[in-house]
Amino acid sequence: GNRLAVLYHTSGRDFQGQYGSSGADDGIGISENALSRLFERFYRVDKNRSREIGGTGLGLAIVKHIIEGHQQTINVRSTVNIGSTFSFILEKENNN
Repeated sequence: GNRLAVLYHTSGRDFQGQYGSSGADDGIGISENALSRLFERFYRVDKNRSREIGGTGLGLAIVKHIIEGHQQTINVRSTVNIGSTFSFILEKENNN
């Protein structure tokens, strides 16, 4: 699988006063036991990947830190051999 879909929501009753964003792929998925460690610094699901191939294991840890800095959470759903979906919601700035 090589497809990635990114969705950005700004309206609708579920997103009043919020921005919602999600990204989904049809990749190899992530096993359930790896999901609990996915946002740890330097953690890699595939231990055989080297830095030359790509990644340092910091990207998702940085994303989580930014989202939590806005007092929100990032969520992930994944099924092995189906793909993964990452999502988060941010509060809109109140200009009143």
